[in-house]
Amino acid sequence: MNASVNVARRIPMVQLDHLPSVMVEDVVNDGLCTGCGLCEPMSRGRYRMTNVEAIGFRPVKVNPAVASLDVGSFCPGIFLTRDQEQEDGHSAALWEDWGPVLEVWEGFACDADVRHRGSSGGAVTALAQFAANALGMNVVGTVASKKDPFVNEVGGADRLSDMPGSRYAPSSPCQVLSPEDESAPTAFIGKPCDVAGLYNLDRLRRPHPDSFSIGIFCAGVPSVAGNRQLVREQGLDPDQVSGLKYRGEGWPGLWRARTHNGQTREMTYADSWHYLQRFRQWRCYVCPDHTGEFADISVGDPWYKANREGEGKSLIVVRTKKGQTMLRQAMEQGFIEAVRLDDDKLPQSQPGLLETRSSIVGRLFAMRLFRLTQARFTNMGLDRAWRRVGVRTKIRAVGATAKRLVKKGVVTWH
Repeated sequence: MNASVNVARRIPMVQLDHLPSVMVEDVVNDGLCTGCGLCEPMSRGRYRMTNVEAIGFRPVKVNPAVASLDVGSFCPGIFLTRDQEQEDGHSAALWEDWGPVLEVWEGFACDADVRHRGSSGGAVTALAQFAANALGMNVVGTVASKKDPFVNEVGGADRLSDMPGSRYAPSSPCQVLSPEDESAPTAFIGKPCDVAGLYNLDRLRRPHPDSFSIGIFCAGVPSVAGNRQLVREQGLDPDQVSGLKYRGEGWPGLWRARTHNGQTREMTYADSWHYLQRFRQWRCYVCPDHTGEFADISVGDPWYKANREGEGKSLIVVRTKKGQTMLRQAMEQGFIEAVRLDDDKLPQSQPGLLETRSSIVGRLFAMRLFRLTQARFTNMGLDRAWRRVGVRTKIRAVGATAKRLVKKGVVTWH
């Protein structure tokens, strides 16, 4: 692909002309697909995202006879590079492990209903409302399917009321993007891998100068099958479930399933996530970015303080000058209320992520031993994280990964 980097937004530290060819089927078969959905528009309709219940959304050929798609230049499952240059204002202490951080805030949606139903403080939905209602932008985000509460679908500005609250199931928001230059501004909301897909796409097209992205902190994507099994273990028939809520209505809120005949089951957020995390897709185990470092603004939970019930607040991480402007405007126009925090509140809110990052090099090495497709995660600070751990930890990371590759079905014996 003869593509160039938009130097107005990116520092061209990689040459896309010389990226290796990788077929989409290799990415899927070797467990590196994130399910972001970008294959669908980039294939010009040759592929469609399909829900594989035991894994997640995956690209499937509409016609088996058509040529396979080369995803080497844009697939966020295998290609991530931190090519933004560190600038004055970026936190030097956070750069290596957390990516570009200009500011850290804690805030919540001024709309009391959005805040109440939101996973933490409703900041993501409030920013989407600001983009749509105050700026007239298109919005791309994830909502529960109207046909099946276990399945996610893409929603726009007309479904903002459905967006508050996390959706711990696969989603493919990049499937509605276009490989063509943008003619109108869009506020894109997604998991870190989805935002990275948008970031990679914008290397190959001209994005609208006013478009911006919001990344949602993510610890992994459980499958639909895992969600259905959790409902069954709570004594409900998944086919009778009319609504499924994972968070919200208090911080962090309860997991709650409701059936058409009025039966309900509830669990704490901690218990439900403890159950669901075992159903995460393989790619989540080698993810170098759980906090949306390729976004203009990323949002998560302020876990630096004691988990408590009550109306929540969101941890808001401003990563670009554009994100800085958007947050200030949203505050000035009454969509968000927020206070500035010290930068160290970000690592304090995600204490487990540094340990996770320290094992990624070893996990990728284990994949190499099995001759699986190799991910190219460059300038992400992973080597430094790997050097922080001892030899025994490194050996354990490689060995445990080899076992998990077999358990997850990425590697099979014949």
